[in-house]
Amino acid sequence: MKKQTSLSRQPPANSVYDGLAHWYNELVGETGGLYFQHVVGPCLFRRLGSVYGLRVLDLACGQGFLARELARRGARVTGVDAAGEMIRLARTYESGEPLGVTYLHADATSLDDLADGSFDIAVCNLAFMDIADLDGALAEVSRLLVPGGRFLFTILHPCFHPPGARFVTDSTGRVFHRAVSRYFQEIRWWSDSPDGLRSRVGALHRTLSTYLNALAEHDLALIHVEEPLPTPEGMEQYPELRPWADLPLALVVESVRLAPTALRPLLRGALHHDRRRSAVLGRAMRFQVYTPPGYEKDDASYPVLYLLHRWGADERQWTDRLHVHEVADRLISCGELPPFLIVMPQGHKSFFLNAAAPHGDYSALQESEPELLDGALAGCGNYEDYFLEEVIPHVEAAYRVLTDRKHRAIGGVSMGGHGALTLALRHPDLFGAAGAHSPTLFDESFYPPWLFGDAAGFAERDPAHLAANLSPHPPSLIGEGKRERLIAPLRLYLDCGCDDELVPRIEALHHTFLALGLAHEYHLRPGDHSPNYWRRHIEEYLRFYTAEWH
Repeated sequence: MKKQTSLSRQPPANSVYDGLAHWYNELVGETGGLYFQHVVGPCLFRRLGSVYGLRVLDLACGQGFLARELARRGARVTGVDAAGEMIRLARTYESGEPLGVTYLHADATSLDDLADGSFDIAVCNLAFMDIADLDGALAEVSRLLVPGGRFLFTILHPCFHPPGARFVTDSTGRVFHRAVSRYFQEIRWWSDSPDGLRSRVGALHRTLSTYLNALAEHDLALIHVEEPLPTPEGMEQYPELRPWADLPLALVVESVRLAPTALRPLLRGALHHDRRRSAVLGRAMRFQVYTPPGYEKDDASYPVLYLLHRWGADERQWTDRLHVHEVADRLISCGELPPFLIVMPQGHKSFFLNAAAPHGDYSALQESEPELLDGALAGCGNYEDYFLEEVIPHVEAAYRVLTDRKHRAIGGVSMGGHGALTLALRHPDLFGAAGAHSPTLFDESFYPPWLFGDAAGFAERDPAHLAANLSPHPPSLIGEGKRERLIAPLRLYLDCGCDDELVPRIEALHHTFLALGLAHEYHLRPGDHSPNYWRRHIEEYLRFYTAEWH
């Protein structure tokens, strides 16, 4: 049973870190400090691997440097810390550079505001030495991870940092060994270094067996332990790191939340690249097709999702920048999504629509925006006809896909979001779901005239006007000429980042849908108009498209 959020729950008492927050912030900055940057961090990131689209809990996150780095790598991060001043600093960073990180002021042993199975990965960097209730913290980590989710933590190496441990030097100050004792005394100790963190807050010493046995007691199975070495460049630049090339400074521990699915390997689909000459466009066109795990081993037919790219990109954006195939592999492997195909066609700068007026002298317009419009006129054509008459028929002939509208969806980002929404509204008999992620919605004067034409051409390509055709009770403000709605409702999804300049236009379309009585999802989230924003939400997008395919 999931824990319920308690609105009356009080934040934790002030932590010793509250008084050190600003000093600590200067110490670690955005790199995590010397020892993280050159010893612990490289190992931790190597073990984490790709975090694109994953939900990550940063336990005892401090001022958030690790949470921010994980978010920059595409994770959806929640940072938790018991020090309110640390959380305030982390939120200040987030307001200056919105990365979509959520910060929670809470004790690691009482995370009632977070539901069971909320995270794919949990990390705790050099902080278990500050958490008195180890069992309480691990119980929460185990509760919050999905079955098969991973927990990685770093600690000062227990064997070489017991109470009283010190380096022994010769008369010249050269370190020649480290003295350790009192290993089995699980007590708090303080460093002799006057400028170090542990001289100010101390550390709880626990034996190695205490940590590892506690993992097992909370259904977290050990899968990897590493004693990282300092990087060569770090030792060259910082001589104080050199002794740790002979003795391990830290321990990096990786575990997995036990469950039947924890033993299930990550299955991978296949990515097919193709290039075919289009009779409609008179040129060769590329596209990619993702087939799900197991596709080659059976004869079943699968649902299909068409994804359209942004202006200035191509079909490879979905895999090279947004990693949609990796997210699909993960969610299909663990049974959270049904297997399905993804088709990613090349669309140049066409909005994936038929050009309204491909002939004419547009040299002045092109000279006014040379970079934006580079290649746009030369590459225009009847892309809607190409998509409907060549792409879809080829996919349905060459791949085993279901061909009814319920099992065919379309979506896109930016230009592709506009194109996907327009195609779905123009052809609701073909698609059961459509998603527009940060769609480029402007007034008529913005669009290249060879694509959108005059006022009538714009209306034929404008989602607000096209939506009236699907409205169960269209108001008169949209205009006349609406056809009767004879098909099942089209599932619609709109979203954008709150720092996107298109927010007013996208919200206006949202309100138009409301006025028209069109059911749809609308999400305004932290972020801007960029691949970083879309990458963080690929999982939500795929869950929407596949919602009725189970």
